[in-house]
Amino acid sequence: MRRGSGSGGLGQNLAKYFILSCDGGGYRGILTAQLLTLLTHDRPALLGRVDLFAGTSTGGLISLALAIGDKTPSDLIDIYTAIGDRVFYPDNEVLPVFGAKWTLGLDALKHEVKDIAGDRTLADLKRKVVVTAFELHDATPSHAGPHGAWGPTVFTNVDAAAAPALAGNPAGLRIRGQADATPLFDVALSTSAAPTYFPTHGRFVDGGVTANNPALVAVAVALSGATPPALSDIYVLSLGTGAPNLYVDVDSEKDWGYVQWVAESQNNVGRETLIQVILDSSQDLAAFIGLKLIGQEHFFRANPVLADAIPLDAPEFRQTLLDAATSYYATYGQQLRDWVDRTVLS
Repeated sequence: MRRGSGSGGLGQNLAKYFILSCDGGGYRGILTAQLLTLLTHDRPALLGRVDLFAGTSTGGLISLALAIGDKTPSDLIDIYTAIGDRVFYPDNEVLPVFGAKWTLGLDALKHEVKDIAGDRTLADLKRKVVVTAFELHDATPSHAGPHGAWGPTVFTNVDAAAAPALAGNPAGLRIRGQADATPLFDVALSTSAAPTYFPTHGRFVDGGVTANNPALVAVAVALSGATPPALSDIYVLSLGTGAPNLYVDVDSEKDWGYVQWVAESQNNVGRETLIQVILDSSQDLAAFIGLKLIGQEHFFRANPVLADAIPLDAPEFRQTLLDAATSYYATYGQQLRDWVDRTVLS
C-alpha cells in the first residue's frame, strides 16, 4: 500500500515513501529542470507520487514550485531563462569585495520568486517540503540555541506535533515550520542567498553552506515523524545540477590566504574557490552516505558530469546545460525509468 497523491503528511507509516531531492547549484538548476521535464514526459505520474520534496538553494526553488503544483518542470526552464536574462545580466555584476556580486539583480530575482511563491505560506502547502538554509543571529541570548547563536535551519511544513523529534532537538538544528507562518517567498530567498553572490535574506544565507545535497536532511525529517516510514520503505531520487569540470593545480603546496581562496581566480574555478569546494564536497558526500544508508536500490543519484567549468551564475551556458541533461537522459534514461517503475510506481 502507498499513498497515491503524495499529499498526506509524514508519520502514516505507509510503504514506499518517495523523496524527490534537488541540489543547489545556482543557474545550473536549469539542468535539473530539464532532467525532470524529460522524466515526467515519460512518467507523468511521477510527481504525484512524491511524499516529500527536498531542496537546497536553486533546488529549493524547484522543490517549492513543484510542491505548490502550478508549475511544471518545463515552466521552470522558462523561469531559469528569465533569471539568466534579468538577474545575471552583465550590467548587474559588481566585484564582490564590498558587496554581493549580484545585488543589482536581486529585484529581478525577487520578481521570479514571487511568480513561484505568490503569497502562500508553508502552512498553505498541501504537499510536504523540506528546504535548507543557514540562520545567522545577533547576540541576544534568547536567540541562541544550545549549540550557539547560529546554525543550519530547515524550513518544513511537517509540524512539530506530527514530528516531535524535530521539536527541541538536541543537535542544534533549527526548525522553521507551519507555526511560524513563514511565507514561501522568504523561504525561497533564504535558501538561495548564496554568500558573495547575493545579500543575506534577513538573517538567512544559502542552505548550500551546510547541505547542498539535501537528500540526507529529507531522510532524517521523514524518520522523525510520530509514526515514521521504515528506513527500508524510503526511496530517494537525488538530482544534481551537474558536476562541473573544476580544478586547481596541485603541483605544490598552496600557502593560500583569504585573497587566493576567495578573491582571486584559480585555474578554471574563477573566484570563490573556497565556496565551490564546500558546495561540491558536501553534495558528493551526502550522495555517498545516502547510497550506503538506504542501499543502491533505494537511492538513485542523477548528476551529469559537465565537460565545461560552469560556475553558479553563467547563463551563457544555458544550452550547454540543457544539452548535458538531454545527453545524460539519452544514456541513463532507461535505467532511471526502470528504477522509477520498479520502486516508485509499482
